[in-house]
Amino acid sequence: MHSLITQHISAKALSNRVDGKPLIIGITGQDASGKTHLGRELVDQLKESGIDSVLIQVDDFHRTRAERYDPTMSEPQAYLNRSFDFEKLVSKILDPLSRNSHIDTTLWHLDLATDSHIKEHRYVIQPTSVVVVEGVLLLRPDVRKYLDFTVYVHADRESILDRAYIRDVPEQGDDVMRKYDTKYMPAQREHLDMNTQHIHSNMIVDNSRWQDARQLPLYS
Repeated sequence: MHSLITQHISAKALSNRVDGKPLIIGITGQDASGKTHLGRELVDQLKESGIDSVLIQVDDFHRTRAERYDPTMSEPQAYLNRSFDFEKLVSKILDPLSRNSHIDTTLWHLDLATDSHIKEHRYVIQPTSVVVVEGVLLLRPDVRKYLDFTVYVHADRESILDRAYIRDVPEQGDDVMRKYDTKYMPAQREHLDMNTQHIHSNMIVDNSRWQDARQLPLYS
């Protein structure tokens, strides 16, 4: 059984479908806000409804370590500008879809452990497909212009840090918690200052509590 908020997102987003072109839904928010869980659940629900659905994750578009840790930038600035290859996401997937309404392409993605592009992924998207793009920083103008329906996933600071501790510390060590304070959260604040989620999102979801996610008003 899928959550009520996922069903609500699905219904609202599908009302934006246009015949002859895929519907592109963006699921974005801060690190550890729960957007990955929400994006996967949305794709599963759409597939169970008989709708061809494709999940595209921004985490697959990481740049190499040398690019991500640019010594000429502060940690938040490097995260905002160098962590992800949004140009590749746009040029290989989003822009071709906007022009042709379909793609069948294979991309090689970075494996973070080896810092090598050894992860192969084939993207097959038809005019009848629903594409869910999930990841951080999707409110940036060069990406959001391709999104037909955008959901911003909010979570309070305490929830984010609790989830980060459970999820990230086992793999990345205790230093990752420092990065939330000095890198991820400052970068996300700057991103939202430049790209206000209340203006550029079709829906805002408070996901501070997994089992009680709820829609927030766009304007307060």
